[in-house]
Amino acid sequence: MEYVSYAMAIFGFIAFCSMGSLTSRIRKLEKQMGSLQGSIQGSPVHEEKMSLMKVMKGYIGKNVELEFRGEDCDSDLINVTMRKGSCIVEDVDKDWVKVHLTYDKTDKVKLIRLQEISSVKGIN
Repeated sequence: MEYVSYAMAIFGFIAFCSMGSLTSRIRKLEKQMGSLQGSIQGSPVHEEKMSLMKVMKGYIGKNVELEFRGEDCDSDLINVTMRKGSCIVEDVDKDWVKVHLTYDKTDKVKLIRLQEISSVKGIN
């Protein structure tokens, strides 16, 4: 009889741990759904993204300076701005911008989410 109570306690602990895992998964999915809701047609976020995409298409093949929304910026992009390297827009679609970075004899191609870009300025 004592073994049954130990088995039930262990089973309860395992169930409790799995619930914690499920809760974190649900939070992650809710966060992803929130970012998808911003891309629904007709919403202000969607309109802003579409207008930025049109502007970025005008800069294809040109050297640009990009500013970002968040503090989390790729170190390669920071190196380009700090070392006066070049950032050339190669391609743009509805979600991504493909840029070619050159600094300190280093060439890299990066994909940047369009929603992370706050502004773009052409450099002559």
